[in-house]
Amino acid sequence: MVNEQKHGPDGEQMHVQCIDGGQDLVCLRRNVRGFLSEIDKLVVSEAILVAVILVADAFRYGAPPVFLALQFAAGRRHLRIEVADHRPFSSGSRPHGYRAGLLDRLASRRGLEPSGNGGTKTWVEMAVTPRASRNMRTGNCDWDSAGV
Repeated sequence: MVNEQKHGPDGEQMHVQCIDGGQDLVCLRRNVRGFLSEIDKLVVSEAILVAVILVADAFRYGAPPVFLALQFAAGRRHLRIEVADHRPFSSGSRPHGYRAGLLDRLASRRGLEPSGNGGTKTWVEMAVTPRASRNMRTGNCDWDSAGV
């Protein structure tokens, strides 16, 4: 299993995971949650849902191995979730039905494109909210120190 933290071409932090099935799928939620530990818990939950939908579609319609990549962009204001598999690219192979509706509600943008290995890459971009710090004296959220 490849599971690593690195920096993308623009210097932003990135998480890459190769998912062959079985134990890799079990670890998916924990790995996404760990990478996104500094952002709002609701956004983390939504990102996990998006990653699971994209990975499930890659296994259902594609060919393993499947690669999941999470990368912050635009100064950590956006999160890009990419899933690549070895299924030959076809513009008609987008998620559909209820999965497409969920992705449309959670994503600010999404798309499908050929991956570098002749396969298919499905991606979603989401707005990111930093985790608010709580003022221990007043109990109020301090959005300024959270970068909002």
